[in-house]
Amino acid sequence: MVMRMNAEKTSGVAVQDVAAPAEFALAQITDGEGYVGKVPGLSSVKNYFDKRRADGSVETKATYVVKLVMGYQLEYYISQLYSPKARCLTWTLDYDRKSDLHDSVGYWRVDALPEQPARCRVFYSSSSLVLGMPQFVMDLLTSQALKASTAWVKKHAELQYEPRRLTAERAAAASAAASSVSSGRGAAEAGAKGGRGG
Repeated sequence: MVMRMNAEKTSGVAVQDVAAPAEFALAQITDGEGYVGKVPGLSSVKNYFDKRRADGSVETKATYVVKLVMGYQLEYYISQLYSPKARCLTWTLDYDRKSDLHDSVGYWRVDALPEQPARCRVFYSSSSLVLGMPQFVMDLLTSQALKASTAWVKKHAELQYEPRRLTAERAAAASAAASSVSSGRGAAEAGAKGGRGG
């Protein structure tokens, strides 16, 4: 994983290679309510708005609750837009509601790797600002969250893809074995014919 943060530790970018095709990483990223139990500290995600647009993009709004150390808890409202064509999900706060975060913006993007169809590259960028919180809480929300962000996508995308990968490997091995047997039988038959011809 490659990670970069600004000096104030309020924003950063993480890049992670995943040993699974792009659709498996996207399935994890776009399942907001499924983040619970995967993203450290996230205790609740509940969608309250979901709309598919004419261009195929999907707009979703959800309430997030994050539990931090020493009893700190944050509740905030996220408005996100997923574009399947661009394999990109962007978000901001839902500014029509009152969040504990002063601001939060960011994006996920997943690039397919044509030369490695069973792998993809995940990009995550986030910038958040919380007013009135101790610095260690800010660090939890930014630097530590940035480290964990793409790691959970990698883990769960690869776990989801694993059965299909194993099935594909078994099928390829069986095909190779059958081809080898067929090739060996063909050579034996050719040898037998040659022997009779002599």
